[in-house]
Amino acid sequence: IAFVIARYVLREKIFAVAGDNKTVRTLDEALAKADFPTAMLVIILLRSSPLLPFSWASYLFGISRVPFSAYILGSWIGTLPAVFAYVNAGQLGSEIALSGEPPSWLVYLGLGATVGAVTLIGNLANTALKDLDVDLED
Repeated sequence: IAFVIARYVLREKIFAVAGDNKTVRTLDEALAKADFPTAMLVIILLRSSPLLPFSWASYLFGISRVPFSAYILGSWIGTLPAVFAYVNAGQLGSEIALSGEPPSWLVYLGLGATVGAVTLIGNLANTALKDLDVDLED
């Protein structure tokens, strides 16, 4: 819903206010020029990142010129890891509640996997954005 609102109701209003911002213009142009697989990859990576709230990303993609089909498919694929993690966390939580406490190896494995995943996704997202010539530091 946020994507549709941003795309068809708010896009012109937002660009009237933020259109002079170099980052906003650069991101919009990069996503507009990107081919379908590249646009979808950027969406997958940003959807996988815990640093960008889901609704903000939907508005961001809505005001950009990213293809709707890339947004839908990229969002679906990008949310699968989180869904998988939530389901498994719920199952593990119920097992811990029944048994009393988690095995120590599981805690260390979880911490290691979290740090590794965040690092990997961050590096992939940075590489993808650099390939699109998007500089988020300005």
